[in-house]
Amino acid sequence: SEAGDTPPFSFIEVNCQRLPKPNALYSLLLQGITGKQAAPVQAATMLDSLFGSAANARQPTTVVLLDELDHLVTRKQTVLYNIFEWPTRTKANLVVLGVANTMDLPDRMLPRICSRLGLQRISFQPYLHTQLQEVISSRLAGLDAFDSVAIQLCARRVAAVSGDVRKALHICRHACDLARLDNADKVTLKHIEMAVKQLFANPYVAAMQTLSPTAQLLVLAALQAVEDSGEADVKIDEVTSRATDLSRALGRDAAPWSMVEASIATLFDMQLLAPRGANGCRADRCAPQVQADDVAFALKDDPVLGRMASTLA
Repeated sequence: SEAGDTPPFSFIEVNCQRLPKPNALYSLLLQGITGKQAAPVQAATMLDSLFGSAANARQPTTVVLLDELDHLVTRKQTVLYNIFEWPTRTKANLVVLGVANTMDLPDRMLPRICSRLGLQRISFQPYLHTQLQEVISSRLAGLDAFDSVAIQLCARRVAAVSGDVRKALHICRHACDLARLDNADKVTLKHIEMAVKQLFANPYVAAMQTLSPTAQLLVLAALQAVEDSGEADVKIDEVTSRATDLSRALGRDAAPWSMVEASIATLFDMQLLAPRGANGCRADRCAPQVQADDVAFALKDDPVLGRMASTLA
């Protein structure tokens, strides 16, 4: 806009992962646009009025970039609906751009939200091992701290699981710590192997690999439900319902209820799921105790469940 190519606009960037709750976005947007502070419920009302007012139509356009958009997904998806409904108003002068790591996010949105999304959907594929190697090498430019084969191993290990460059850099940082403790001049294959083992190969990974397919689907369903709700725990009924839907989507027969109950009991015993409920009452909710990264690593050799888990990692 400084060169006169585009009209003036204001820019607001929000990392949704850092929001305490999805509706906290309302307060951030209100403060960014008007400078006013308000609780989420009041802020939502004020924004709704603002984007329909004639006075706002004369203001410069506001461009909002929402990173980690998938963290706004809840059961009712009210925040997502409002955020993508407001730009459709003629007086809103609002542009919303969403970025998410979850490939199937549009498929998980309610139809009323999808109808308000723009038609342009840009999918970024996970990094290949060659691309990860290039990123790591660029970060290490001018430093003789890593053996080249160590960088290659790190890139290949991460590409085989999720292709997440952040995980690759995390492994490199941990490998550096291990090399320092080892009084080594460089990070070698040994340090990368140790870092991968410590960061990925934990008891949860081994436990996931020993589970029945029904139990593995229940863990995936629980992780998905927690991510969508934004809560730390979810109803067990919701988990079993999602697991049934996943099973049918994979072309599998739904497991009998007795097997589902036995699998849930097993997951509680193995502490992969933690039971939640009122004191003295039977647990009606559960909380995943395993990280999505660990599940993705454990199921990486399963072409279907591995890919499904990697979308949550």
